Amino acid sequence: MTLAARPGFQSAWTMAPAPYDAPGVHQLLLDLHDEERSMYGFADDPADASASQFAPPRGLFLLVQGENGQALGCGGWRFLNTQTAEIKGMYVRPEARSRSLGREILLRLEADAKLGGATSTQLETGVANAAALALYRSLGYLPITSYRPGRNPDVNRALHCGLLALGPTAAGRRAPSCLRPTGIQGGAPPAGCGWAKICTNSRGGGRGTSPRPG
Repeated sequence: MTLAARPGFQSAWTMAPAPYDAPGVHQLLLDLHDEERSMYGFADDPADASASQFAPPRGLFLLVQGENGQALGCGGWRFLNTQTAEIKGMYVRPEARSRSLGREILLRLEADAKLGGATSTQLETGVANAAALALYRSLGYLPITSYRPGRNPDVNRALHCGLLALGPTAAGRRAPSCLRPTGIQGGAPPAGCGWAKICTNSRGGGRGTSPRPG
């Protein structure tokens, strides 16, 4: 299914690994911080995490850009413990939502975390973020007790998903084409990264919604 581009929105995008402190990523994380502050009155400071926490092979951060290089969305994973990857910094700009970018980012992060040795993923979002919660539920995430000290249980929603039992189409999932080990557009994967160096979506192919997850 190919979705028509909305007026004023560029339908082609590329996704590639980027440092956590790259300018495009930094601006998106600041936008995420501002949205969460306006929604809940508080938010985690992006500066509390370091780029080294998301460096391959024990992590990864992804940046989605439009045809003109505009940063559209991002997300990353890092190890929470020896077997659990934590998904962090999931964000899609408002004008780029409803195009499945959030889903695409999450699927690629999960696949890379699994290749890195993770057997499960965990993440946090807020009670008011209905679109993100719907996305995570659709991909098999289940609620758990907050795993970060000091979280407000009236606001915080922590979720967990096991990776070992997930096949390419488990729980309605669609295996991202750029996760194939060979014949991938963009050349060989970067060191420590199990997927293609760059993933390209032309003319808005995709399904579902693109919320601002977490």
